[in-house]
Amino acid sequence: MSEENIQVNEIISQLAEEEQALADAHAQFKTASIRFDIASRKYAAIRDMFRSRWGFSPYEPGSHLMEVFKKPYWGRYRFINMKPGKAAVALLSELIGGVPLTLNEVVEGLIRGGINLGEVTWSDSSIKRAINAALMQTRGIRKTEEGYEYIPEGCEDLVEE
Repeated sequence: MSEENIQVNEIISQLAEEEQALADAHAQFKTASIRFDIASRKYAAIRDMFRSRWGFSPYEPGSHLMEVFKKPYWGRYRFINMKPGKAAVALLSELIGGVPLTLNEVVEGLIRGGINLGEVTWSDSSIKRAINAALMQTRGIRKTEEGYEYIPEGCEDLVEE
């Protein structure tokens, strides 16, 4: 066997090993994707049940739950599998003092909270458009010169235009 044939066989052998490694990694990726999907749906169900049952978010500033359970990843997935309007209301309603946020700040906050990690994955431009549309159409959100702010239900008449 010539030196060139030995080199070709060695490269083909390495290529076959890496092809198998890719196939194994792809299978692991698909399994991990399914596990992530299941975990994100369970998380969203528990998060939504908590808010429905107790009337507040465990992520609200000052929540004793936030301090008790604070982990490095606390809140990273809080908006996963939420509709943009509902997530924007949650974000804006939890701001201390009701400080308005610009569209970019809302988008950044929702991305930090994992809105783009769930069932729907968004490109940068489409998430901004979806959130902007949701802010414009969602009850309880008002646009001011400074940005968007949350108006609690029942307080709409008390807010100056």
